[in-house]
Amino acid sequence: MSLFRDERGKQSTARALLWLVVLFTLALIILRGLKWLDVPSEVWPMLGGMILILSAWAGGRAAMQYLGPQLGAFSSGIAAAVKSKAEPDLFKDDETGDVAKPVRRARPKAGA
Repeated sequence: MSLFRDERGKQSTARALLWLVVLFTLALIILRGLKWLDVPSEVWPMLGGMILILSAWAGGRAAMQYLGPQLGAFSSGIAAAVKSKAEPDLFKDDETGDVAKPVRRARPKAGA
């Protein structure tokens, strides 16, 4: 099948494993949706991670030459945000720069 072959026409183990994990995940989603199976919540991130790793493996160098710089920029943005430790101003309007004052609601009286 062409789904399991790479760009050169050779059999790809990464693509075969990727399809196996994707079909297994799809079966779990369907069985969980039909309430026939109870899947622990820890399984979903594990399957997502496996799909991500297998996708990168199946994509190979051609995909990483495009994704690599994007991942680097993303991680450096996170590092800069963590390093600055600046809290976002939740009451500032990004477009106008106006700062809204938080609404203080009156407390209900104890006897009412």
